Amino acid sequence: MKNGRAATSQWFFIFARGSSMRFVSFCVLLMALPGASHAGSLKESWYLYRGRSNMEIKNYRAAIEAFEKAVEINPENREAQRSLGLAYDNEGLTDKAVSQFDNYLAKFPDDGEVALRQAQMLTWSRYSYRHADAAKYYQMALKHHEDNNTRLQYANLLASRKETSQDAIREYNQILKRNPNSGAAHRGLAKAYAWNGESDLALYHTQQAAKLGAKDSETASLERNLSQGRGPELGTRAHLLSQSSHDGFDLSGVRLSALGGVGLTPFVSARIEAGMESFWNNASKRGAGFFELGGQFRPGGRQAIDWMVGNHGVGFDAATGVFGNGGDGTVYFAQYSVELESWTVRPGFRRDLRYDSYMALVGQRGSNGTLLGAARDNRVYVQVEGQGSNAELQLTPYVGWVSSANASNNSMFGVDARVKFPWGSSSDEGQWSLLSLTHYSHCERDQSGFSLTTTAPFGGGYFSPDQYLNESVRVGWTSGSEGKSQWQVEVGPAIQYVKDSQTSGAWLGGGGGRFFYVHTASKSLDWQVDAELERVSDLYMRLQADLSLRYHF
Repeated sequence: MKNGRAATSQWFFIFARGSSMRFVSFCVLLMALPGASHAGSLKESWYLYRGRSNMEIKNYRAAIEAFEKAVEINPENREAQRSLGLAYDNEGLTDKAVSQFDNYLAKFPDDGEVALRQAQMLTWSRYSYRHADAAKYYQMALKHHEDNNTRLQYANLLASRKETSQDAIREYNQILKRNPNSGAAHRGLAKAYAWNGESDLALYHTQQAAKLGAKDSETASLERNLSQGRGPELGTRAHLLSQSSHDGFDLSGVRLSALGGVGLTPFVSARIEAGMESFWNNASKRGAGFFELGGQFRPGGRQAIDWMVGNHGVGFDAATGVFGNGGDGTVYFAQYSVELESWTVRPGFRRDLRYDSYMALVGQRGSNGTLLGAARDNRVYVQVEGQGSNAELQLTPYVGWVSSANASNNSMFGVDARVKFPWGSSSDEGQWSLLSLTHYSHCERDQSGFSLTTTAPFGGGYFSPDQYLNESVRVGWTSGSEGKSQWQVEVGPAIQYVKDSQTSGAWLGGGGGRFFYVHTASKSLDWQVDAELERVSDLYMRLQADLSLRYHF
């Protein structure tokens, strides 16, 4: 018996020398476990130990077998659940890893490291249908560990789809708040803004990415596309006006000009037009130079501020050699526009010349030498434009006044409405449409006279009835496509109601039409014609046309 104990002791000594201290520690741990029915706990601990050991030597297949046993014994064991997913991942069993991490994170959502790994795997193309889950796991990871690299990965995921590109913009901007020199964030913002149609901001961020050395081939291609049409342009324009009347409202004119424009930054553009113009009637004629300088500032992708200021020499009072008394030719306008979900709203103010007659445009002196006419239209307006499934609407209410020489301001208000109904199905040849054009205006005084009087119509030479309504129904045809030839024709009758100082109200017939054509000769060259004919009450028939040629550098 003594010899048996000695042999046993000798055997244990040899075994202990050949075992790692880790195994000894494990045995001590097993002996320390409570003594009640612990078969399951002993097996669970044994498989966990085997799994850890095999993970250390990168024998992932054996580790998987061990961790699967541990999970089978105790599905709530956090370490076993986590380690099994990692073992699947390291062995290249991605589908099993993803499934296992889904189960694990459903029970233990506070593990940011595993959530990040799961999100990264779900960004692979094979899991494209799980885009929303990938975003969820990135959010889970960021909740427990905030860093720019993880947020950048999350933003890139969101930017890969149009429906989440707005969320991507928010994430990229958070990155830039912490690191303004993140070229990757600028690159991502360029793509996200492009998804949203915000081309100005997209172009700006492509340029910023390039400055920071983060422009890739996709961003370079995007920059080229966004820059088209923004380069400098030069052109020429001819404007023709022929207005026939038997009541002193006859007026003819021609304007020849050179024009140019340039994009100063992705958000600012400028334009200028200058030339000569001449207007005449059967008794008088005046010619002079003019210029108009304008531009656009786009503070946001769906916002814009347009402006213009200019002067027309025909408003210069040659008899006195000065501007003033309503005879100056200063024109200007400012307009803010914002695109909402279904509507575009454009409030603004405009001062413009009145082309009702030679007197209204240039000004004429009466028999006593008093300057009359030289009328200028000043109005505040709000244009609302929207498009539904069956119609397009443009509504422009306005209020303002007409200033003219030797007369107090003439208050006015009115509204213009244009409704377009597509007619029939669109085809490669073109699209028919039915249009309703409505105009209503009211003026405080009738200043359509041509002499200085104390009774209406007072001297001013411009159409200013107490009530004027014009309702026109037109048939339209549109054909062509952008980048090629496009043309549009619309024509139809009109019914008009006029109430002024000479009539208590009369219904009249009228009508009008428009022809528009643009031809793109090349990527750099295009020309267009825009002509319109209209009859205004029984005063005059007006035909005006614009012909322009533009070269884009």
